Amino acid sequence: MIPARLRANSALWAAPVALGLVAFYYVVYGVPPTSDHHGSAPVVLSWVLRPQFAVCYACVSTLAVWESGRLRRDGVWQHAAVRSRGRVAADALLPVALLGWAMLVLPAALGFIQAGVWPDLQSLPMLLMGLVVASAHTVIGFAVGRVAPRLIAAPALLVVVFFAVAASASYSTFWPRHLSGQFTDLMFGELPPLTTLLPHVLVTGSIAVGAALLLLRPRRLAVGLAVAAVVAGALPSYLQVRDWGPNPVLSTGNAPTTCVGSRPQVCMPQATSSELTTDRKQIAAVFDRLAAAGVEVDIPTKISDPEANGRFGTIEPPAGTWYVPLTNLNEAEDLRYAVTRQAVAPPCEEAELTSSQPILLWAAAATDSEQAAMARAQDEAFTEKQEARLERSRRQLKEVRQRSASAQADWYRDTRQAACHSAKGEGR
Repeated sequence: MIPARLRANSALWAAPVALGLVAFYYVVYGVPPTSDHHGSAPVVLSWVLRPQFAVCYACVSTLAVWESGRLRRDGVWQHAAVRSRGRVAADALLPVALLGWAMLVLPAALGFIQAGVWPDLQSLPMLLMGLVVASAHTVIGFAVGRVAPRLIAAPALLVVVFFAVAASASYSTFWPRHLSGQFTDLMFGELPPLTTLLPHVLVTGSIAVGAALLLLRPRRLAVGLAVAAVVAGALPSYLQVRDWGPNPVLSTGNAPTTCVGSRPQVCMPQATSSELTTDRKQIAAVFDRLAAAGVEVDIPTKISDPEANGRFGTIEPPAGTWYVPLTNLNEAEDLRYAVTRQAVAPPCEEAELTSSQPILLWAAAATDSEQAAMARAQDEAFTEKQEARLERSRRQLKEVRQRSASAQADWYRDTRQAACHSAKGEGR
């Protein structure tokens, strides 16, 4: 039997519509990526929750306004006090808050089931952030319903909250997205530190505390305390995120790693390491073939897959380490080419493509990755000038191959050094 207090609450009657919206947004916008998550629960959770935050916050804000307006309409605040004001508000808001929590927990469960991933402790902070912010929105909505007609305030808050949260990621000014309560999609290996999630909670939470303080008496004291609460939560949060770019501060490399071999040691995330031993053999073969062709290569201590570095995968590796995207190189020839490209890169940041392109194609032929090298060079030839340069490289390569092995090795060393003399006028 449903208690009468719950039967009268708008959350019960709105639940089918609210959860239907959750299902709609899950199917249209929030289905977890098919393979990019590599079994990471935080990645799956971020994908399914991101489109749900705005819907959840808007719904609970609207229902809280409605419940507050109903109590005001019924004259509850003017009746003789049997229960405290806080108890009355809590009884009205608890079903609304529970519905909001269900609107976040349900898609999270669906995402984990569909992705075949178990939730873990690393995925909980983002969900908890959403639950706390949703609870804060119920308090804010309740406060609005105390002072505004619910027939106007409820739809107005529905629209305002939804678009304020959902559109925050589209603003050219970046800081609102880091305070809105809507967190970004994560990539494999990324985790949000608690200090990154906290501003979302502090801003909405401080507004909720301020709204609750307005119920106190006397009025001037209540207003002063409410303003102080909002400033205490919102100002430090704004100061923390105001200089952030489009991406929040994230922790990367959060994936168990497996390594094999030595000089170089080859490392990959465990989730993608099924071919690690084979990849290590291909990499070793590249260095052996380059040595046989007379190419001296400073073999790195480690070759690491940057897949777990997320969106920051191109950061500078530690000394003695090469980054090679092993997870995304499905063909053996593509792997050999990627390693070859790093091994023979000219020893300077800027190099003449007229000189560096022929040596790369020559080295690719030596490591049995010529087809991949030619395909990549063709893809990079966007202009007529670049097409002409590629054709010259092919002709030069054909001519060099007719020389003796020692002469080819001498040509490689001389041309590689010449590529660093000047990069001016190359039209890179």
